[in-house]
Amino acid sequence: MQPQQNRIHVYILLLAVICAAIAAYYITSKDSDEPGVYSHTEFIQRYEQKRAENQGRIPLQEASSPSAGE
Repeated sequence: MQPQQNRIHVYILLLAVICAAIAAYYITSKDSDEPGVYSHTEFIQRYEQKRAENQGRIPLQEASSPSAGE
């Protein structure tokens, strides 16, 4: 009976390792602006890029005010 129980423990351990590998893959591949996902320089580059993209847009409050068209 001992070899059968050892086999079950090996399967449980194998399943846990596979689940951990899948979780690690999906956690690191998410597209996020969290600093933990990118290196310091990559985070700053992404921040500057998004900032530059947002500067070209008109804020919603300015676009909806009547004095914006004058």
